[in-house]
Amino acid sequence: RTSAGMVRSWAAVALLAQGLIVAQGISISAVHPKYGSTAGGTFLVIKGSGFSYPAEYNPWDSQVVSVGAQPCKIVPHYTTSTEIVCITSPSNELYENSGLLDVNVQVFYGLAQAKYATAKNAFRYWATDTPSLTWARTWAAPAGAELSFGGEFHQDFDSAEKIEIKIGDLLCDVDSEARPLTVRRRRAVVKDVDCLFPEGDQVSAGRFDVHVRHKALDPAAGECPNGPCFEKERNLGNDHGYGSGRVLAHPGDSDIGDLKGIFAGMSDISTGESWHFTLYPEVQSVSPSRGGWHGGQNLTIHGRTFSSEPDENIMTVGGVPCHVLESSSNSLVCRLGDRRREPVDR
Repeated sequence: RTSAGMVRSWAAVALLAQGLIVAQGISISAVHPKYGSTAGGTFLVIKGSGFSYPAEYNPWDSQVVSVGAQPCKIVPHYTTSTEIVCITSPSNELYENSGLLDVNVQVFYGLAQAKYATAKNAFRYWATDTPSLTWARTWAAPAGAELSFGGEFHQDFDSAEKIEIKIGDLLCDVDSEARPLTVRRRRAVVKDVDCLFPEGDQVSAGRFDVHVRHKALDPAAGECPNGPCFEKERNLGNDHGYGSGRVLAHPGDSDIGDLKGIFAGMSDISTGESWHFTLYPEVQSVSPSRGGWHGGQNLTIHGRTFSSEPDENIMTVGGVPCHVLESSSNSLVCRLGDRRREPVDR
């Protein structure tokens, strides 16, 4: 070999010794954090060079990141030629720590060119970085209700604002002053968090999954304009990245108290659909309170969790259909049918 070839070979050996593999002009110099939630949702920051992300859609160019065998979803806005930010997927083993996993970056150009790099043993899924909900005061409520959930959260999380709860795609508002975090006496990791579910036209009745995640330890720090930015900056200097959580049945050895609140899961046998939480409409008042047998009278109903689309609301009064004419999230106007002619459910 030539001396230049020998130099390149020794350089490759040195990089392998550091746990890094470089090929085709792409390299990884650091990966932060080293630990994250087994349920995914950890913001992973990969430092290096030669990274790429297409400025415009191109079916032939792509860049992918994986942690072990699991994909890591790239956040384009915070990805440059020297830094990739991606969000981890859940581990195959949701309840156990993983072994040391490689972090891989692959860049594909056209039909024949590819670049790749690997950081060896760079990340572990970690059970104590994974929040879990095991209890709720109720698993069904109307919009605008104050909800209470309990479970296991990292001992460093001493404020409600560091915990994010979603029902479906909607955030349940956590206020550390109005609804402070409650820490149970027996174990510092077992905590209760209260939140206020929103109401309005964006909220509709239905069946939804509940999502929980550990947010950054100090969201007020730094000058970042949003959550992803701060998560990225915080994780650069920390070994633990936390992330998303899970909803599971409690093992039964806790002091949670109300056994009716333990999550056992719900499913529709006929369709196979499963869910955590039911959001239902609530009627609070009806005006007028009396009407004739022949119907034809307009009723105004006030309440919560109605659909703003009239056709999506089905109203009956004593089993008689009441045709919805107007609707919003908190009120309906419907025309009462003829009780003598309409079939009445008994």
